[in-house]
Amino acid sequence: MQQPKRQRGIALITALLVVAIATIAAVQMAHRQQLDIRRLQGLLAFDQAQSYAVAAESWALRALQQDLRDNETDSLNDLWAQPIVIPDYQGAQLTMTIEDLQSRFNLNNLAQVPTNEPDRNPHYERFQLLIEHLMSEHQGLDADPVHIANAVADWLDEDLEPRFPGAEDGLYLTGSEERAPYRAANRLMASPTELMLIDGMTPELYQAMLPLVTALPEPTAININTAGPRILRLAHPELSLKEAENIVLDQRPEEGWEDVKDLFALDALAGVEMPGSENEFGVQSRYFAVHATVTLGDARVTLHSLVRRHPEGRMEVLQRALGRL
Repeated sequence: MQQPKRQRGIALITALLVVAIATIAAVQMAHRQQLDIRRLQGLLAFDQAQSYAVAAESWALRALQQDLRDNETDSLNDLWAQPIVIPDYQGAQLTMTIEDLQSRFNLNNLAQVPTNEPDRNPHYERFQLLIEHLMSEHQGLDADPVHIANAVADWLDEDLEPRFPGAEDGLYLTGSEERAPYRAANRLMASPTELMLIDGMTPELYQAMLPLVTALPEPTAININTAGPRILRLAHPELSLKEAENIVLDQRPEEGWEDVKDLFALDALAGVEMPGSENEFGVQSRYFAVHATVTLGDARVTLHSLVRRHPEGRMEVLQRALGRL
């Protein structure tokens, strides 16, 4: 009589084990299903947020196109330069800014620097001046402006002959404890981040310079109507930062200057001239950066677009990057 009871006990335990295993499997399946659903929701939200960011880019292109029809100059008083507030749309929050990239120093202008007599090139002179200004403003910055200017020109030119003092493959291929060997690009920069590969560049100088420079695919003039004080002071080698700030805050019209000569007619810029001063500045821009950030639920997308506005009004997107530049 005891044998059947023992068998019934074993059967009960087996049944309980089966139920427990089935319960664990069901819980795991439900948990995995929830993860899959959340993952899918995240992907859908990310794709939707990305679509909204591209739509914001399209709006920016139209705004810049319309601005060209309305104005012969570009200034910080234009519609595209104003804070852009967009109401929430279907749970999505959108912020967007448009930046005039010709308010910065174009590093690729240094590709025009000749090997002989580089001092006669205004871009070469201004780049050195920019480094000198940053060194005077930031304690602890230690750099050789002449060497860095020549090294950047070497990085951009097509030949492999180093300038003096400069840097080409012969230096970069040797490598060091801090960096692996690499070659000079010998082409235009695709991004200002390439500055970190230039011989003589330090992390501190790079961080100080990054907000003031850009890398555009062709030579460009600095827009005097959108440039900040640190870039505007490059118009005159003896212009102080305080004088440049005074020009930007008090002497530059809200709608901007209509002619470059208006800037150089100011008393603060009288006297010593830099080669090609008036030809290296302008009042209209072709290159802009569109920064659009969309938040939708847990998804957050930041789109950075480099756009070119052609003289006839055609808009062209040259680069897109997601995330942080």
